[in-house]
Amino acid sequence: MPTDSNGHLVFELDEIAEIHAGVSAMLQDLDTVDVLTTLGDATLENLQDSSAATQANNRIEKYSDNAWDALGSSKLFFNADNSSSLAYVIKRLESVMQDYINAYATWIKFLINSRFARTGLSFDFEILPTTKFNIKDYIGYYLQQA
Repeated sequence: MPTDSNGHLVFELDEIAEIHAGVSAMLQDLDTVDVLTTLGDATLENLQDSSAATQANNRIEKYSDNAWDALGSSKLFFNADNSSSLAYVIKRLESVMQDYINAYATWIKFLINSRFARTGLSFDFEILPTTKFNIKDYIGYYLQQA
């Protein structure tokens, strides 16, 4: 709110409160806008374009890249940046998990056969390689095999 040359308020405090309430009511639907009413001259500083903020962001990005390099892995393996790298990450994680799934299926097959197998009778056990991302591809395939 402006002040005169002597530093006195141009508007009364109750008028300032009403102006603030009116502006706040007009902008209440904009969740990215906040209303701040202050007395005297004020300036709005943009912190997003400051070189300090940019340097800090670059520093964090450099530390992140160095951490992934030290691990000997790409950050795309765990942190997808866009839709094409997300598809790649999903395929990589599916292939890693498939080894664990195969080992678990072999263990279950061993347990079933050690308890229930008889002469001339053995059981097979398989965990299908379906996920929520590829189930549509496998439904038709498995229906044809049945």
